[in-house]
Amino acid sequence: MRRLLLASSLCVAISACATRYEWVKPEMNSSTREADLAACSSKTSHLAVEDSMAIAIMDRCMAERGYQKKVAE
Repeated sequence: MRRLLLASSLCVAISACATRYEWVKPEMNSSTREADLAACSSKTSHLAVEDSMAIAIMDRCMAERGYQKKVAE
């Protein structure tokens, strides 16, 4: 039980410190970006089995729509 609690705490701490990203595309309004994010997110949830796969699918989907992934400020 103690190991489970330690592992859970470690996961929470790591995710809190994780780098945040944003998707940028020149001359794109926020409503279109949100629609693209929703479409890619839906695609990701249908195809991904693991977290790393979900990230790769999301990155590829957004890149195909002309976005660049940048570290959020």
